[in-house]
Amino acid sequence: MCGIAGIKLFNTAPAISLVERFEKALYLQQHRGPDHLKVHQKAHAVFGHNRLSIIDLEERSHQPFCDPTGRYMLIFNGEIYNFRALKNELSAIGYQFTTQSDTEVLLYLLMEKGKAVLEELRGCFAFAFYDSETDYMLLARDRMGINPLLFSVQEDGVYFASELPLLLKIGVPFQVSQAALSAYFTYSYVPSRMTMIENVQRLLPGHYVEVTGQEINLKAYWFPKDELAAPSTYKDAVKEVNETVTKAVLSQLEADVPLGTFLSGGVDSSIVTAIARREFEELQTFSIAFEGNQLLDEGPYAQRVATALDTKHHEIRLNETKIIGELEDVLSSFDEPFADASAIAVYFLAQETAQHLKVSLSGDGADELFGGYNKHTAFLKAQRIPSWQRKALSPVLRFSSGHREGKFSNQLRKIGKMGELLRYDWPDQYQYLAAMIGLDVPDKLLKHPQPYKLELPATTASLNDFLLLDQLMVLPGDMLKKVDVMSMRHSLEVRTPFMDKDVVKLANRLPESWKNDRKTSKLVLKEAFADLLPDEVFKRPKHGFEVPLHQWLVTADLVFKHPHWFNEDYLHEQNLFHPATIQQLFRQLTNSKSSTTAAKAWAYIVFQHWYDRMTTLCQKS
Repeated sequence: MCGIAGIKLFNTAPAISLVERFEKALYLQQHRGPDHLKVHQKAHAVFGHNRLSIIDLEERSHQPFCDPTGRYMLIFNGEIYNFRALKNELSAIGYQFTTQSDTEVLLYLLMEKGKAVLEELRGCFAFAFYDSETDYMLLARDRMGINPLLFSVQEDGVYFASELPLLLKIGVPFQVSQAALSAYFTYSYVPSRMTMIENVQRLLPGHYVEVTGQEINLKAYWFPKDELAAPSTYKDAVKEVNETVTKAVLSQLEADVPLGTFLSGGVDSSIVTAIARREFEELQTFSIAFEGNQLLDEGPYAQRVATALDTKHHEIRLNETKIIGELEDVLSSFDEPFADASAIAVYFLAQETAQHLKVSLSGDGADELFGGYNKHTAFLKAQRIPSWQRKALSPVLRFSSGHREGKFSNQLRKIGKMGELLRYDWPDQYQYLAAMIGLDVPDKLLKHPQPYKLELPATTASLNDFLLLDQLMVLPGDMLKKVDVMSMRHSLEVRTPFMDKDVVKLANRLPESWKNDRKTSKLVLKEAFADLLPDEVFKRPKHGFEVPLHQWLVTADLVFKHPHWFNEDYLHEQNLFHPATIQQLFRQLTNSKSSTTAAKAWAYIVFQHWYDRMTTLCQKS
């Protein structure tokens, strides 16, 4: 991956002072691409690029990349996995190439076909293309939202970047969005097209923006669900899943630098690793182990799979001292508030992997396609209970409460969550399960809460529609965002084969009973690769990528390190939070082991750390 940014003004060429400020701001994204930084201005546009060299490492492939005439300009973050086939098509009609990169192929495809080429691309990407003669700019993002792209329409033009701080540095006003703040303290991240800054929006997955002069056109070019028929039998589905996933993994193994895989010992990462292992004489794999917490430690599972597949395995052993010692840097990684605490583990996983490789494959996305999470099973079980019985049973189960630290307490926590779930009917059931912090939290913490309803298409109370909503919201907003932020912090490219368009389309056509039967999750995926991995991989209960957050927060004592976050005068001046509620929250943190309290406290800490950094950044501007 790389970093991209640019400005396309409506009526004039960028002034020299703006270009110079833009180039300085580009260094804020250097972690995304430390190998080369370059700015190029043409007509009404200035583009900048931070390069992480993966394919064709030579200077000839640096970006911004222009055609021989200088009319067209491209900046591109990501990989086009089918670029060689597309290159052959272009060669057949007379195009000549000076590099071995997918960047040059993408530029010529856009010159030849325009936005229609989006249908042909297989990969992860965010790019900006500019035609200086017609003053036309195209911004586009990949189908599933693997690579980020933010943009802001200002009075003088359109500003865009991979990360939020750069936009603030080049003049986008720093104003917190109250709607985004409310959504963040509900879901633990800012969902959909919103960002934490007013008048900055996220380009949604499978969307593009055209800017011609002052005219702006935003459209979708892809949706993850189609109306094609599923395979006729379960046996056929098993075969097709095997072939499609295998093809996706193999297509993502090309690189001119060392490549390996993340390996948790779970089903998804083990499948990706097993397929990749057949293609390499030696394959490096990486996993996380938490010292002193057997409930959360995946190290032994990953080691058994690594041994079975004969990989060169690296186990990153984390302890409380190491994590707390680097917590400030973890917090500094977020370009906007993001409170899914499993990102802490991904930070250290990426940090170690980047010491050995530039590219790693992961199993992210399979749960959202094949119904792998406990919440999917809980939803299916809840649907079997008639509505009137759900309402009667709910208060009984809600009486149970617990936390993640201990098997019995964790079971009580799950029972309590099931009781909460039974309170709701569809689609409010989805809203509840998606709210990782809590639906009622903004009203309690925030001075100006704004109720946020998810932007959801019309759906039914079915697992397949539940998974579709996960793909539209949770994947780009949480799971893929987490991987992008933490891998790019360490200049590591992470590829996600389960996000291949053919894998997604196939999974969404399968009957839900082939995915999850309320007892076993990811049925068809597990059977498709049953002969590739040890039986224990498939029999192991689902294990989330969780962390002992409460324990770390109490030990870190961030109240002591950042006292102004809890100062009543400061909070009144900031005018975002109720001071008394915040102070009460952190008293509760020290007096209980509630995972809900820890989640709220972590979200608050992440936000205030980000707010401090952005305030300082804007003051320096």
